Amino acid sequence: MKFALTLTFVLVACAGLASQAAVGQSTASPAAGSRARAVTLRANPESPCFDESSSPYLNFDLIVDNPTDKEVKTKEIRAFVLDGKSEVIERRFLPQSASVTAADDVLIYNPFSFATVRPGTRVRYEVELEGGSVNTVTVNPQLCRTKTRLVSPISGRLLIADGYDRLSHHRRSGYLDPGSKKLGITDNFQRFALDFVAVAPDGSRYSGDGKHNEDWFNWRKPVRAVGDGTVVAVFNEQPDNDTPGSENLWTQRSLAENEMTTYGNFVLIDHGNGEFSLTAHLHNGSVLVKKGDGVKAGQLIAEAGNSGSSLGPHLHYELRTGWGVRGIRNMPAYFSNVTVLGRDVLSKNAAVPLNTGDVFVAR
Repeated sequence: MKFALTLTFVLVACAGLASQAAVGQSTASPAAGSRARAVTLRANPESPCFDESSSPYLNFDLIVDNPTDKEVKTKEIRAFVLDGKSEVIERRFLPQSASVTAADDVLIYNPFSFATVRPGTRVRYEVELEGGSVNTVTVNPQLCRTKTRLVSPISGRLLIADGYDRLSHHRRSGYLDPGSKKLGITDNFQRFALDFVAVAPDGSRYSGDGKHNEDWFNWRKPVRAVGDGTVVAVFNEQPDNDTPGSENLWTQRSLAENEMTTYGNFVLIDHGNGEFSLTAHLHNGSVLVKKGDGVKAGQLIAEAGNSGSSLGPHLHYELRTGWGVRGIRNMPAYFSNVTVLGRDVLSKNAAVPLNTGDVFVAR
């Protein structure tokens, strides 16, 4: 799912695509008397989650706040992984040119992946401004594991078409945008989202030219409850977009009418331990459960579709902290019934995280 509220995105080119870092700007107003303050750097969230992948990506954002009456420009971002003795065990840097206008702030999506981040390590970030001044913030990464036993919402051979790696569209939400702030959105509410797509052995997602929903292997695939719990919210009235690549039948409602309008048809399940599972972009009229129903992992609850802010038939999934888009956080999800193709270590019993590009078989 893409975030369809009015946001501003700027892609700052560095040395090739692999070195790009995205910056989203806002136009925040300073508090009274704040112009005497200095430029500061902070992290959101302060203790970012990472999963057990071989090269952990810290899914968080750096925010440069400029309450002064002069524009400042960033020059370089540096990151230092610190062990338990505060010794540097990994260092990375990236030229980063971004302007932060007076009385404004700028969001910089963390551009780095690390080889040495483990429980107990810290990461110190430095943002150097033109003129030589340096702002610093240290984050305490946390290894986050799923509490609920989860199974894949769809069975068969699947692809995570978009996850939460540093180039994913899910993690590039410009929530500092004035429109988002006005709506009370203070964080990326789909930070660890996953897009599930059925694929053939050759990697194709559809047959023919893919111009019709029916061409896609994911279209009307059975969708299962990913874990035990209670249904706390359902939407089942949104027509599917009939043209993949467009949102031609999406009726965008106001947040006051439906705070989760971008998700189209969806089912939200409360697992009872602070974790909620959201499956979205479901086929119009296919939802089989209602609010208050108890469900078991693997139970059929709907069909995959192409409703809401969806540019093609796929299933959007989030492990999140509740209903809505305001004050919501995401967590990395681990699935117990999948075999990820090409992994060096495969286990039928281990719960594994999934991310962009993973091809796997779900039982």
